[in-house]
Amino acid sequence: MLALSPSEFEAFTRELLASSGFSLRLNGGPGDLGADLVGRDPKGRSTIVQCKRYDPGQKVGSQALQTFIGMRSIHHRADRGIVVTTSGFTSAAIELAKAHDIWLIDGGDLVRLQRRWQPKRR
Repeated sequence: MLALSPSEFEAFTRELLASSGFSLRLNGGPGDLGADLVGRDPKGRSTIVQCKRYDPGQKVGSQALQTFIGMRSIHHRADRGIVVTTSGFTSAAIELAKAHDIWLIDGGDLVRLQRRWQPKRR
């Protein structure tokens, strides 16, 4: 995943979430207003996703979460927000996400989702 470009990582994340029933379109790039992916969750709720392809050890902090929460609520008015990273999240970011019902997917979660999406062939 770290070898992917940012736009490839966004497409990878879209496909991974689609395998879990999400219907999302790519929205990333300059001017995406905090939403790399936009669409619906499996229950039909409006959803935005922010993808952060970070190197190991470079965690997503609370500032990034604060910006995402504001854009989800004020600009996109989405019912659901998801932040995905190849790395991890600071404890402050995790607490903020819990307080605002943001689903965080870290690098370990991504690997587990990928394994479930692409099971080993026998």
